[in-house]
Amino acid sequence: MGIIIEGMDNSGKSTLAAKISDKLKMPIYHPGPAPVTVSAAEVHLQEQKDMSKCFLLFDRVTCMSDAVYNPERLSDLYLSYRKQMSNSNIVIYCRPPVRTIVDFSNHEVKDYDSEEHLKKVIDGMHEYIHRYDAMMNVMPHIKYDWTDDQVNIQDFCNILLKSMVIPGYYQKLQIGYIYDEDTFHV
Repeated sequence: MGIIIEGMDNSGKSTLAAKISDKLKMPIYHPGPAPVTVSAAEVHLQEQKDMSKCFLLFDRVTCMSDAVYNPERLSDLYLSYRKQMSNSNIVIYCRPPVRTIVDFSNHEVKDYDSEEHLKKVIDGMHEYIHRYDAMMNVMPHIKYDWTDDQVNIQDFCNILLKSMVIPGYYQKLQIGYIYDEDTFHV
């Protein structure tokens, strides 16, 4: 079982991945730039599906992020992979407030972030946020908001560990609920 961290660009995924990796000693898998063609996306999908059987921390996966940024590519293959990966891994949805996501002044630009990609993200920001929220609304996940001062990273990692080792623990989480002292609430 692995952990998949999803969310908009500028939502804190890479920062959270680094913190979890440090606490749980999990290697991070960065998929790199979005695949340009459908065939390249299919290669990514298969690689990520195969790797999801390992003890890895995914900083985004193609079958989820492409549904937001490139919905024209959605196919039964994507939906099948997304279902398999979300059912066999812990999914964390990084979702700070909209005002935080749209403020790119502190965005950590990746080596593969082209000016064209960043412009596309900024121009379509509100639509992408809507698509992520809609996708996560029907997928089991743990919602993470790095701007919430009450979320302690060590406690959050303890919840993740319990979810990985106690049968049924993760399944008890209800869609869209937020961590709070070993319970989850709206």
